[in-house]
Amino acid sequence: MLAFGTFTIVLIALIVELIKNQQKK
Repeated sequence: MLAFGTFTIVLIALIVELIKNQQKK
């Protein structure tokens, strides 16, 4: 369960970075 929570946090962080990069264009 702890590993799943860590994976979710990493996944959200990646998505947020992706959105930021999309907004820059």
